[in-house]
Amino acid sequence: MTEKTEAQSATTTTTVGETSTTTPAEQGLFSQVALYWRQLKTESVQQLQLFTLEAQLAAESLVAIWLLALSAALLLIGIWLLLHLALWQGLKASGLADWQALLLAFVVQLLLLTLCLWRIRYHSRFLRFNQTINSFMPSPATPKRQDS
Repeated sequence: MTEKTEAQSATTTTTVGETSTTTPAEQGLFSQVALYWRQLKTESVQQLQLFTLEAQLAAESLVAIWLLALSAALLLIGIWLLLHLALWQGLKASGLADWQALLLAFVVQLLLLTLCLWRIRYHSRFLRFNQTINSFMPSPATPKRQDS
């Protein structure tokens, strides 16, 4: 009697008139594959979400870098003009007051240029996708605690 119930539990009807036999071991394998598939789908969705967040941050960083680079270019042009004007004023003037003022403006623009370049470097670090790359790395094995 038990052989008949095991055989009946192993036989399932898939479509009308067709039967397939699956053993409990195969059902365990199918459930493991299904579990693995769900984990794979979940992980891929998380990877995609992480990538989109980092892509958004990278896009914002590129816009900031572009605006700061434009500002830096304008400041470089201003520094170049002020340097030439300061040299011209220094040669022309007998006193130091005119070109000292121009050199002070030159130093201020040089400091602003340094600030822009520092901010470009800050924003460019988001273009490396660090978190996405780190998520592909295998996690280090955690040591197992042994309760004594």
